[in-house]
Amino acid sequence: MHESERMSDGIQEALGRDARKSLVPCKGVDVTLETRARMKQQLMSDTAEDPVAMLLYFRHLVTCIADEATVGREIVDAGCLPKFMNFLHKDHLELQKHAAWVLGNVAAGWDAHSQAVAEAGAVAPMVGLLRSDDLSVQKVAAESLANIAATTYGRDKILADDFLTPLQSLLGMDKIPKGASSLLRNLCMGQNPRPRLSCLRPCLPTLARLVLHGSEVVSDDACYGLVSLLRIHGGCLRPSLDDSFLTEFQNHYKTNPDRRAFNTLNNALKQAGLTPPLPSQDELFRAVEEGELDRVQELVRHVGPSVTRGRKEYTLLHVAAENNRPHVTLFLLQLISPNVLVGHLFEAVLNEDVGRVRSLLRVGADADQHAVRDATGWLARELQITSVRHLARVLHHDSILRVFDAVRRTRNFKSEPCTATHHSIDFPSPPHKKIQPSPVEVSGPDVYRMDSAPRGYVCLLSYGSFQDRPDLHLEGSQTDAHHLASVFSRMGYSGHAHFSLTADQTRHQLAKVRDMEVLARAGCAVYVISSHGEPRRHFLTSDMHTLDVQWVMDFFKDSQCPHLRNKPKLFIWDLCRGHQEGESGRGKTSGQLCGRVDEPLRDVVCLDSSSGGFTWHAFSEEGTPFIGALCTTLARHSPTKELAELYREFLKEYATAAPDAVPQLTNYGLNKRFYF
Repeated sequence: MHESERMSDGIQEALGRDARKSLVPCKGVDVTLETRARMKQQLMSDTAEDPVAMLLYFRHLVTCIADEATVGREIVDAGCLPKFMNFLHKDHLELQKHAAWVLGNVAAGWDAHSQAVAEAGAVAPMVGLLRSDDLSVQKVAAESLANIAATTYGRDKILADDFLTPLQSLLGMDKIPKGASSLLRNLCMGQNPRPRLSCLRPCLPTLARLVLHGSEVVSDDACYGLVSLLRIHGGCLRPSLDDSFLTEFQNHYKTNPDRRAFNTLNNALKQAGLTPPLPSQDELFRAVEEGELDRVQELVRHVGPSVTRGRKEYTLLHVAAENNRPHVTLFLLQLISPNVLVGHLFEAVLNEDVGRVRSLLRVGADADQHAVRDATGWLARELQITSVRHLARVLHHDSILRVFDAVRRTRNFKSEPCTATHHSIDFPSPPHKKIQPSPVEVSGPDVYRMDSAPRGYVCLLSYGSFQDRPDLHLEGSQTDAHHLASVFSRMGYSGHAHFSLTADQTRHQLAKVRDMEVLARAGCAVYVISSHGEPRRHFLTSDMHTLDVQWVMDFFKDSQCPHLRNKPKLFIWDLCRGHQEGESGRGKTSGQLCGRVDEPLRDVVCLDSSSGGFTWHAFSEEGTPFIGALCTTLARHSPTKELAELYREFLKEYATAAPDAVPQLTNYGLNKRFYF
């Protein structure tokens, strides 16, 4: 029998009855003083028949006992550290891993314990374990060293060792092991004494890369490590943080302004005088020449429109006209004199040219700007016209008035926090006035368990504004999202709402949601998608791409999302069908079905706001009747009614609000009763 499989009777009794089955659980570990004394005696006298089992006992002891500092003090005071050090030097992976785990947890207790572990000589062999071929050993070594580095003494011991190469190797993995980024962060911390920049400068490019890492945990570690170095060394970091990093970080910060770590790092960079360089005039002229309107609009805010080039002092307007860039020309004309655009807009309204009106509005023309006599001529004199919108009303050009109204809503919408760019909000904290579940919890083999905390997770994807299409703006989409967030929060659900994502952002967000740990704890998952819907069961994203409904559901099949295996998954589709009936095929389809098309959906229910060929589009400022009826039904009946009964109550509520609407409920393998 292998050494790791042998276990003396005394150690098996200390670990509990299930120790032979599984060496991982902590339940059943005997932590009484008598047993701890006996195990320490075996350790100190080298009399344990099975050293692996003995170390495993101490591993469980330092991990599971509530007062870990007391256990750490016992181990230090009993002189056990050298014995654990001996196991670190053994050529046996299990012994090394368990010994490193124990020493790392002892170091996590008090600063004095951390220093004692470092003084015992644990740093060098643990740095050696970072080079192990076994990933589990590397993880334990990294976490243990991170605990040792939490004190300045332990930090300096590690900095003095040859830690850089193995740590850089771990931080270069696709999935960075737990503890590696924490170790780098702790090596950058501390004030008395300060960490030596000469030791850490080779790590700065890695820190900069990890700031932009996809894992928020890794990114936060890198942010706080860099913040510490910036506060200590300030502008001395400039050679290692190039302009490309500073620019890219600013872009990430703008899209995630609520990230605490990003906020802290942004302030530290400013205080150190490390900010992205301002764009040059040459960049602006180059963008004008190439007709990059978005880039011109961004650069002109920094450089200004009144710049010239060359001896002949060419202006931006000259360059745009020479290179036949009409959109850029119109934008620059707006900066020079808004009255020029207003004049063009008056002319387009007089001719009832809806297409030209849309083009002028896109480059910033304002239908409500006060009419200037030079721009409007006889209209202002004879008809007392005060604005372009006023003119459209006088001429009864309803089609143009609808465009003006849509643009006004979109501009008001974009001035709010939830814009057409990626923006998300957390669900509100559960209010005092909760929707209480049934006092008698329904349970049994034919009922989905819903006794978790949170009861479920909700992902809201709301697409309310669309690129260059103000006429497609869905009024009230945010109102619906906030109503749903409020109701589900009161029901004990957690979640996030995401507004006007692009197709790529949607894919990224769904992938992020699929891998969230909260799904493992939640009893169910609810996905609500609100947008325009196309005839072939697609929905529209804010960049005018389409994603396939089936693709979204396939994303959460059992093989793709094990966290939700055997749990109910509800997809609620509030799609405005009809706005694009004449535009079939225009959108770019971005969604693709998952590779495992043979795997059926299980434990899934879909609720559609309309069925078959019916068209229903009733988005208004107060939200849709569909979501309104759903929220009312959940608030009134979710504590007591099963899903089928709840749906019947919803149909009654929906029929009152929208008599012509025909919703549809589709079951894909939901084989138990479900109570919200």
